[in-house]
Amino acid sequence: MAGDAHNVSRALVYKWHKRFREGREAIQDDERSGRPREIDDNVTQSIRDAITGDGRVTILDIAEIVD
Repeated sequence: MAGDAHNVSRALVYKWHKRFREGREAIQDDERSGRPREIDDNVTQSIRDAITGDGRVTILDIAEIVD
C-alpha cells in the first residue's frame, strides 16, 4: 500500500500522539500567520482541465491560464 493517499508517516503519528498527550483536544489545524490562500473555483477547474488535457503542461502554461 505504499503511496496510498491515506498512509500517514510514523513521524506524524508520533507528533500527533505527543500533542494529544500534552492536552490538545481539537483536531482542527492551528492558526497560521501570513496571508490566507484565496483561489476561485473557476481558476481551480481551469488548471485541472489544463493538466488533465495535456500531461506536458508547464508551470508557465498554468501561469498564463491564471494570469
